[in-house]
Amino acid sequence: AAFYPIILQFVNECATAFDEEGEGEFNLEKIGLAAISAITPIIFKLTGMFQAAAAKAVQEVIKEKFEAFMTPPRKRIPGLDTLVFLKLVFILFPASDYRHPVITPTLTFMSTILSRARPIDRPTFAGGLVL
Repeated sequence: AAFYPIILQFVNECATAFDEEGEGEFNLEKIGLAAISAITPIIFKLTGMFQAAAAKAVQEVIKEKFEAFMTPPRKRIPGLDTLVFLKLVFILFPASDYRHPVITPTLTFMSTILSRARPIDRPTFAGGLVL
């Protein structure tokens, strides 16, 4: 259960480092999204085994991403690192519950993004569509 935050940190590093024009065959900048796709089933199995630890770790990540979004500069649609976590939450936890300790704050965060951030270019518009 103690390694769950480390796996989430790896997902964050993959999403942050992703660049389609990265150099080298095994460069994290080039294979970041492929690595996230490969590790998602493993994270799903671990979430089923360690539900409380997984929920707490994901809540902390979502809280950090929300605090980063709410900092004073003008609000923009978040980058790939945040969008990956928002989508990962819906893969890992049941969205059918009326009130879920992870899903509900994530939905609130997503609605805050959509209500306060303004898409200004193609990447931010695509990010808004992903939400």
